Amino acid sequence: MVCFINTKGMTFRKGTEKQTMVSAGLITKYAEDLTPVIKAFLGPEKSLELKIGQEVDLSSLKYYYVDKPNDARVSPISDELQIVLDHVIESIASITELPPLKVKFSGTCYSYSLWRHSMTKEESDFCASLGNNQTRVSVWAEVPKTIVGCSNHTLAAVLKLIDLQLPQVNAVWADAEIEKLSNEVSTLLGDDGVLFFPSSPTTAKHHYEPFLHPYNFAYWAIFNVLKLPVTQVPLGLGLNGLPLGIQVVAGMNQDRLCVAVAKHLELTFGGWKPPFTTKVP
Repeated sequence: MVCFINTKGMTFRKGTEKQTMVSAGLITKYAEDLTPVIKAFLGPEKSLELKIGQEVDLSSLKYYYVDKPNDARVSPISDELQIVLDHVIESIASITELPPLKVKFSGTCYSYSLWRHSMTKEESDFCASLGNNQTRVSVWAEVPKTIVGCSNHTLAAVLKLIDLQLPQVNAVWADAEIEKLSNEVSTLLGDDGVLFFPSSPTTAKHHYEPFLHPYNFAYWAIFNVLKLPVTQVPLGLGLNGLPLGIQVVAGMNQDRLCVAVAKHLELTFGGWKPPFTTKVP
């Protein structure tokens, strides 16, 4: 997440939105490729301001981790992902004087609710966006179409339309919780702290299976709410041959710390691995 990258042209965004969780997320196979891409998107002035590419002394950073967000709506982390987190902690403990400290944030137990509230502040109109800004898609029209298999929209999109009709989160409470959690995390991380947080409770599910666990995206959605930089680090493949990984979170505008730690973990655990190989005839 690099907040200084203009979002104009991303869906129907104008790039002038003020209250938004949306930012540019760069995807590369290898951590070393993130730095030049970020610099290209930011330009020389902002790159210099954020110290992108500047050397980071990993041994001098403060490290923290969370293994349970404690949100009752999300699935608990699997044994396999817990083992991955434990290995990351061990690896970091070998390069720093103080081992990573396990922490708990009270606000993460409301991760999904806080994200849902933050979505109400987005300037975009989901119903209009779904209609390509030519028309507003109606939930009352789409639900019957979905039932008989005639809708042009995905089930996820239709469920979002339904969600928009449900009672909203109490705004005063949610704003207070977001501010409290933001202050908690920002104070802890400062400009020299890094937080390890599970990316997901399990490896990738089968097609449509995520609908049985609809809130698990809150593992990463909470950092959209907090508007903090995060790097998702691939850590090889699990027992089922699917990618393993972890989120590396840093304080506001400290993207370079995420990238530096991602490089270390990539070297230690092998980084991105192709989930399967193909034979060229």
